[in-house]
Amino acid sequence: AARLQGLAVGERVGLYLPRSPDLVASLLACLRLGLTFVPLEPDFPVERLQGIARQARLSAVICDGDRPAPAFGCPLRTLDGPAAAGPISWPQVDDALAAYMMFTSGSTGEPKGVAVPHAAVVNQLLWKQAHFGLSPADVVLLKTPATFDLSVWEYWSAPTCGATLVVSSATGHRDPDYLRTLLAEHAVTTVHLVPSLLQALTGTEARLPAAVRRVLAIGEALPAALARKVVAANHAELHNLYGPTEAAVSVTAHRVQLVGESVPIGEPCWNTAVYVLDARLHPVPDGVAGELYVSGPALARGYLARRGLTAERFVANPFGAPGDRIYRTGDIVRWARDRDGSLSVDYVGRSDDQIKLRGLRIELG
Repeated sequence: AARLQGLAVGERVGLYLPRSPDLVASLLACLRLGLTFVPLEPDFPVERLQGIARQARLSAVICDGDRPAPAFGCPLRTLDGPAAAGPISWPQVDDALAAYMMFTSGSTGEPKGVAVPHAAVVNQLLWKQAHFGLSPADVVLLKTPATFDLSVWEYWSAPTCGATLVVSSATGHRDPDYLRTLLAEHAVTTVHLVPSLLQALTGTEARLPAAVRRVLAIGEALPAALARKVVAANHAELHNLYGPTEAAVSVTAHRVQLVGESVPIGEPCWNTAVYVLDARLHPVPDGVAGELYVSGPALARGYLARRGLTAERFVANPFGAPGDRIYRTGDIVRWARDRDGSLSVDYVGRSDDQIKLRGLRIELG
């Protein structure tokens, strides 16, 4: 934070750092100073990194000094560089201010920036803490790339409840054998996994290391066959979560116990409403497929410098107060009855040609 003095509240700072404790410290510094952090994955192509920096209009980029940095068109602040003398000035940070900006796939080939406010992150952290009940006895694995919004909860789940955060290597998310060893060696209790990685990690027997108490599956559809095997082979809780980048991390959750033909994505988190609507924004009957819409403080502020796209995807909420917005996800779902009789959301597919590859959104256009 001392090395970031002089930047004004609301300015955007790129984080050109591998996954490490230094990255966690840099994220915290940005949040405390009211700076919007923009992850820059070091192994991304230089053209993409420079394109993100140009779109985001970064005021500075934090780097570790040991790795040559591309030309980002703004000053570099190195972790071992000079720091401002004297006490750090901690500003008052408004909860409507953007905490981070991430770039997701765009049909033009140019990634689009999504700015998510502090209020959305706080709502997510408080809900998950209450829902999953982490304690100082828990150990959470940080293994998601910083450019993927799952990482937001991984960073802050442990610091906000006194648990331990185990930081995987910079390339650890690509190596199931390494992750399996890491989970066992550090007795990790809580882990976020996209279902394809859950499949690779657990193998044919679907076994998790003994210390794992909860697995949060998110990022792509959870196959019923995989869920059934994981539940049968482990004592760990399996939760199926759903959330687009445009709504902080996850907006629905379902505790997987009795597995039918499909695995629901569940019920909405705190202060969040989900709607299944037809093309005229009318609710569809239970069991009928419609498009999923989301409203509440979880929503992003919109797309950076793309008013038309923001207006198309973040529309006026017909069920809310004047000025409320509702996000059109493009996901086709239906309300379904669980075996206990409660209603939850069942994922059906997409309304367009967008696909998921290892949890990453790709628009084929």
